Amino acid sequence: MKSLGMVVAVVAVLLFSSTGRAQSSAKSADKMYVLDCGQGHAPDESRWTVGVNVGKPIDISDSCFLILHSGDYFLWDTGISDAVAAMPDGWLPTNNPVTDIHWSRAKSLGRSLPPLA
Repeated sequence: MKSLGMVVAVVAVLLFSSTGRAQSSAKSADKMYVLDCGQGHAPDESRWTVGVNVGKPIDISDSCFLILHSGDYFLWDTGISDAVAAMPDGWLPTNNPVTDIHWSRAKSLGRSLPPLA
């Protein structure tokens, strides 16, 4: 029984040490841009907190991430619809300010992107 325990311990050490080497040798992202892809304002936080903070307003930030990795770009999320950027008063999906999230976006995704080399 002791030899089985020793075998399990040796296998575990080998597995974890090789996994650690693989992760540490992986290249990280070269650059990451955080983009403002919209904001929301909800009149009642409790829709997300199940009965807590009933009637308490909450502001929501929608961020997008542009990642440069090994010469390639990857866009994580596109945010609130670009059409909202053209709406001067923002967007209420069901036109009910009592229950809706009021969405806004300062500029479209294309205008939010940094100059790319």
